[in-house]
Amino acid sequence: MDNLKKYESIIKNVIRKYAVYYKESNLEEYEKQLVFDSENHHYFLMDVGWNDMKRIHFCLLHIDIKNDKIWIQKDFTENGVATDL
Repeated sequence: MDNLKKYESIIKNVIRKYAVYYKESNLEEYEKQLVFDSENHHYFLMDVGWNDMKRIHFCLLHIDIKNDKIWIQKDFTENGVATDL
């Protein structure tokens, strides 16, 4: 398996685990959306929903693959996603 496919698989698995963790822990009541753009190598975990009358559309995680490297663009997880990659 080349690095790109290996990195993509790792990133997707880690983001899925975070989505399950947040859903099962009931820390937040917003819908977790996983957005995977395999063609352009962008991977997101989003919070989507409503808080009373306020619209919630928030990026918890944004990870890219650029120049054969993993780039953590945004990380709002408790302990940081880098150690899970």
